[in-house]
Amino acid sequence: MDVHGFLAQLRRQPFYQDQIVHLEPIARRTARFGALAAPLPAELHASLHAQGIERLFTHQAAAVNAARAGQHLVVVTGTASGKTLCYNLPVLETILERPAERALYLYPTKALAQDQLRALGELGCAVSGRGSGAAGRAATRPLPVRAGVYDGDTPQGQRSKLRQQGQIILTNPDMLHVGILPNHALWASLFRRLRFVVIDEAHTYRGVFGSQVACVLRRLRRVCALYGSEPLFIAASATIANPGQHLSALTGLTPLVIDDDGSPAGPRSFVLWNPPLLGAGRGSVGDRPQQGGRGSVGDRPQQGGRGSVGDRPQQGGRGSVGDRPQQGGRGSVGDRPQQGGRGSVGDRPQQGGRGSVGDRPQQGQQGGLRRSANGEATQLFAALVRNETRTIVFTRARKVAELILRYARAELSKNQDREEQGARGGGAKGKKPPRPGAQPTPADAGSGPGGADYPSRIAAYRAGYTPEQRRQIEADLFSGRLLGVTATNALELGIDVGGLDAALLVGYPGTVASLWQQAGRAGRGSAPSLALLIGLDNPLDQYFMRHPADLFGRPHEHALIDPDNVYVLARHLPCAAAEVPLTNIAAHDRFDDEALFGPGFVPAMVQLEEQGVLNFHGDRWTYNGSDYPAEKVSLRSAGGGRFALLDESRNYRTLEEIEASSAPQRVHPGAVYLHQGESYLVTRYDAGMGFAVARPAEVDYYTTAREWSDVHILHSIRRRAIPGGNAYFGMVRATSQVIGYRRLRHYSEEVLGEELLELPQTTFETAALWWDLAPEIAAACQRRGLDFLGGIHAAEHACIGILPLFAMCDRWDIGGLSTPRHADTDAPQIFIYDGFPGGVGIAERGFEELPALWRAAYEVITACPCEAGCPSCIHSPKCGNNNEPLDKAAARLILGMLLQGS
Repeated sequence: MDVHGFLAQLRRQPFYQDQIVHLEPIARRTARFGALAAPLPAELHASLHAQGIERLFTHQAAAVNAARAGQHLVVVTGTASGKTLCYNLPVLETILERPAERALYLYPTKALAQDQLRALGELGCAVSGRGSGAAGRAATRPLPVRAGVYDGDTPQGQRSKLRQQGQIILTNPDMLHVGILPNHALWASLFRRLRFVVIDEAHTYRGVFGSQVACVLRRLRRVCALYGSEPLFIAASATIANPGQHLSALTGLTPLVIDDDGSPAGPRSFVLWNPPLLGAGRGSVGDRPQQGGRGSVGDRPQQGGRGSVGDRPQQGGRGSVGDRPQQGGRGSVGDRPQQGGRGSVGDRPQQGGRGSVGDRPQQGQQGGLRRSANGEATQLFAALVRNETRTIVFTRARKVAELILRYARAELSKNQDREEQGARGGGAKGKKPPRPGAQPTPADAGSGPGGADYPSRIAAYRAGYTPEQRRQIEADLFSGRLLGVTATNALELGIDVGGLDAALLVGYPGTVASLWQQAGRAGRGSAPSLALLIGLDNPLDQYFMRHPADLFGRPHEHALIDPDNVYVLARHLPCAAAEVPLTNIAAHDRFDDEALFGPGFVPAMVQLEEQGVLNFHGDRWTYNGSDYPAEKVSLRSAGGGRFALLDESRNYRTLEEIEASSAPQRVHPGAVYLHQGESYLVTRYDAGMGFAVARPAEVDYYTTAREWSDVHILHSIRRRAIPGGNAYFGMVRATSQVIGYRRLRHYSEEVLGEELLELPQTTFETAALWWDLAPEIAAACQRRGLDFLGGIHAAEHACIGILPLFAMCDRWDIGGLSTPRHADTDAPQIFIYDGFPGGVGIAERGFEELPALWRAAYEVITACPCEAGCPSCIHSPKCGNNNEPLDKAAARLILGMLLQGS
């Protein structure tokens, strides 16, 4: 595409108000090739030749040579760099030479496994269960290698055949955990000859999910030892700061890191696009202020200051205010239901709560607020499609993907309708035919060459669709029938959808690794490509909009996991014992499990013995049960148990299952819940039985939960001096309770009512960072007439919002609390804690980077143009106290004093 010509056209559009705040040119990269120590087998070389591959890039050759030498390895190169060949070539070479050998490929999603099965088919393998899509590009010379996908979608009739005959089994960690390892006797032929274990997209295994996958991989190694095999591990990953350390934490093995990327890439232009401040000039679709300002229905002044429904003093925290993290509910990678009703109709998946086209700000509240990022995305997506530019739009939530698709279709249809009316009326109202060979411009109307119907040439792609629907969308993208797709991060991974020209990112995706993965989906060979990042109204996005050099120059984050987490081990050691009895005595067919699972093994085993889950006999621990404990353990969260949502209109059939830990926030009585685009009203909630009942309901509002939270210090582990006191890292007990909810009208967010609730408390122990606030800080606030509590609350929000700069996490993984007098210290305190039992390293990373964290938060607050605070600096989308009280000036003063001498 003509990137610079397109950007010039954008600048001439009515909706353009200097949104382009930075343009980063990324130079073309030429290919570099490597040499193999020995040639590939003739039939494999012929398969590569049939695909037009004559030479291997440097990283591909290095990977094959290392695997041949028996080295565990991790390949860390960019998107579309050919990482798949780094493991397919050594695996296929080995099986061609020794057909009895086997390989197990692990992918984080079913879609990616299906896509990679197609890649094996293209190399000439005999594949079973191949889906639709890009099949049919198979090599002309077949290879005598059998491969197949074994997951929850595999028909029963194919499973036994795959177990017995499959030489390459493609699956996911969930199926390995719950279906393969507990039934290892059925897989004896695989485990006896298992030569390779491939871990693709290894960077996705982080946080609580990665910690649990690390336990599953250790369980896999134990079962392999039982059958006498010791497989070679080959991983492929996006660029992260600690690839070797990360794979070592995942597997317990030391890998070779291969990161010399020899693949070519065309030039890319990376645009930072910041929505304009409201009231800054020309309007955009849906940006219409409400008449009457704040006098809309439901806006009721609160008597006595902060006396909103449900406010109550914190236990042990007198006047403290907190932000509870999201727990559980983390289905497929990246698709996360959010706390406070973010699974409900009309909820705002974008941080800041202004999530869809048509958001209308209230007069008097516009200072610092920006136009809807989704409205901007709609305009840009429509312009790219009219320009015949093959585009992918990445959003951070499923609902936003659907909303942008809906509004982009409406926008494209408007132009198409005008064109058709003009054609019927003739004359000046009709569209002038384009010049021969001319590209349609963003201002051109809806249908392209040959009468192409633009609204029908875009689609959404997300978790929740059936496998058949996803395969069809992938095929339509690959063939070019679709011009654009809106997606969650499901398409961030290496699914082959052909060459795309532009990637549109609605909000910073949370990590630098994901940023470049998503941007890298655009780019066809040596052709130019475009990536646009639209800034959301939150501290992290706005920080990058103001500091582009920090975004493009910052190192990649560390992938954080904690395989020694006692809480995680307590869930997986019973699974391991049910598969093969545990022992701390190594032998030829068994590991020293204390050494294999790490320091958390002993305290977890003590706990499990006391609970009667495990029994000790001789030198071994066995599982004290007749069931499969793996069936009760979900890899996608650290919370225990499932919670059923039943459909009252369909004889109480199960509508959906969610994590029990997130149920009070998502399906409390009165909650509005969204399922496959339909809204449901929750009419009954039974915590004891683990279910809620809902009925279909057409409502014009969504709901947000109100929560009370408390933090109790258990013990500190590390301490560092700060101005006027100390900062600590240690363990805390976090308690929260849903105490009510609000009903807010779609788009306008008018408060239609507030209701009280009395739901059970939830409590868990986790890792936390907290710090002292010297008396001088409170005194300085008082002298200036500032609200000290509002200041520490705002500082807490800003620090939580900016912490993902330093840790590979999302703000929804983090909780916080701020109080002018904490019961455990009798002093002011700010807490930031991991949202998962036991912690996964987020708070610890914050402790290590504390002065830098304060400095970044201070810069965000100082640079924000708002007067009293907004979502770009100190508002939090998950604040249990509805962002009350907040004092921006006090927060700036507090952080400034903390930075003095740090």
